[in-house]
Amino acid sequence: MNVSLPVVTDEMIRNFAENNVTQTVIPVKTTGRFVIPIPKLDDGSGPLNLPNVKELEMIIKSGFGSKITSAILESSPQIVPTDGSNVVIINNITHRQAHAFQVTLDDILKENSGKMNRKSLIDFFEIITGISYDPVFNIIDAVSDNIGIHGDVFNQERDYFKRMHHPYGIETDLTGLADSEIRAGYYNKIPSPVQGFAISGGFIREAEEGTQQTFPNTAMIQVGIRVSAIHRNNINLSYATVDGEKLVDDTGKINLPTYPIEQILLAQRNAPSKPIAT
Repeated sequence: MNVSLPVVTDEMIRNFAENNVTQTVIPVKTTGRFVIPIPKLDDGSGPLNLPNVKELEMIIKSGFGSKITSAILESSPQIVPTDGSNVVIINNITHRQAHAFQVTLDDILKENSGKMNRKSLIDFFEIITGISYDPVFNIIDAVSDNIGIHGDVFNQERDYFKRMHHPYGIETDLTGLADSEIRAGYYNKIPSPVQGFAISGGFIREAEEGTQQTFPNTAMIQVGIRVSAIHRNNINLSYATVDGEKLVDDTGKINLPTYPIEQILLAQRNAPSKPIAT
């Protein structure tokens, strides 16, 4: 974790959103999400550490020609609990990519005696992201045996996932299912309006369940049933205005109320805060 960046909690974000200008936004529903329920792993090895390059500042090491062979991380990986409470979502996935994911997962499970264990999970995420993570040296490496798909990867609690998703193309309510009945596969996020704003400057978001995300630059915050944060380069893939317009225009300007991280922190001490021009 980059200790030089300030930390904001979901509670701080909610309090700030209640007292400052936000904008109504809606999810973009052009692609789906491939979801992997993470089982309880009683192997004594703690959480999964998944490389997520959108959350990492990297020093690129020289390789052969223009190919990147490895990178030393200056931040932290995506940390996924292995107590059975979470799913991992690979975002913005097409039908064809979802089919490739499913075939890949089936092959890996066969190679691991049908078990969704730590090895099969790590093998799967390396193949679909094209990168591996070494927690000892905090290094990511390119994986040669990959299917060339590099979707945004993040984890989410199963209960929240069930409230906010349904199988792709099928309006099926998942809330009545037990956690053990959630299967790996292709899902849609249920589109519902939420409130959005942006935080400029680097910061670390500490989620309600204790996990952390690092944002070295400006990020969008959405507040609905729960808080989530979106990297700048993923905003248009995830949300739009209620009229369907892009939230980040062609010049890179974010069309959301935007507050510097310092104002979020000052608001904790009841200091006034106003949007700034971007």
